[in-house]
Amino acid sequence: MVRGNPAVAGPSGTGPSPAAVASIGGISSVTQQAGSNQVTIKYDTVSPQEAHGSLSDENIQQLLLYAARNNFNVGVRMDSVNLLTQQPNNSHVREALLYALRYDSNAGVRLKALDGLGTSVKDDVQVRDAVLEAVMADANPGLRIEALHLLEPVRADSSVRIVLQRLAAKDENRFIRSQARTMVAQLPEMN
Repeated sequence: MVRGNPAVAGPSGTGPSPAAVASIGGISSVTQQAGSNQVTIKYDTVSPQEAHGSLSDENIQQLLLYAARNNFNVGVRMDSVNLLTQQPNNSHVREALLYALRYDSNAGVRLKALDGLGTSVKDDVQVRDAVLEAVMADANPGLRIEALHLLEPVRADSSVRIVLQRLAAKDENRFIRSQARTMVAQLPEMN
């Protein structure tokens, strides 16, 4: 249910129409009702608006995707990414999580996105590549270590093997270098 200007309500009356989404100035808060999948998103257009609905509601998903990519408020991005991680099999959600992992300025948001992508490392090469990028180049050592752990099940993959060998040989972080060496030592011999 949208509160505020009814002219921006979508066809179902539960969220903004596509035209209204284009005029969103920012998302001010994202909250989930405890014990349910109901979400409340407060967003601003010319006048403040509010949308209520289930995580599976298309309008709610659009607002969450928007908040995850376009909001200046780190807390709102964190809340949005956190809720999006509950739907990792949705391709739009996965794209938003990949975007957050690669480009968000806040390490906490990137870490939350990484956690949300973790179950897809085995099956999705795009996710695996993003995790490899994170383990090699992210500025946050804690995130790099978490990314390294997510690569454990796919460590025999040739691209992962190459990165692990590079990290084991010359990463500037001693712990990451040590962990990579351990993972490389556990790899089967190549013929």
